[in-house]
Amino acid sequence: MKRALDQVQNHTSLSFCVAHSTCHISLF
Repeated sequence: MKRALDQVQNHTSLSFCVAHSTCHISLF
């Protein structure tokens, strides 16, 4: 169960990172 939670957290972090990078790119 904990492993699944870790995967979800990793996916969320990755999505946030991608969204954040996209945001930064559009700022320039």
